[in-house]
Amino acid sequence: MNKVQVEGNLGKDPKPFTTGEQVPGLFVSLAVNNSGKGDAPTWVRCFAYANVAEGMKAIALKKGNRVHLEGELRQDKDNNLFVKVLGGRRMG
Repeated sequence: MNKVQVEGNLGKDPKPFTTGEQVPGLFVSLAVNNSGKGDAPTWVRCFAYANVAEGMKAIALKKGNRVHLEGELRQDKDNNLFVKVLGGRRMG
């Protein structure tokens, strides 16, 4: 099973894009706090596609919003890890 849950704050406003197949997408960079006080956050790259991306756009996410995202851990062609978002919600 490949399931990931991350919760953190958006480091920048979400960035919309369109794939080569004309599928709408949305990129967000999420700062996840580590357990130790004073530790730098872990940055997680997250991509949403199609209806998930459209749903995330509809709730008007912006820099600083706290979100909970669920998805799958993936690896790009350069072996960098990212989360393919399958769902989520804005917190508070």
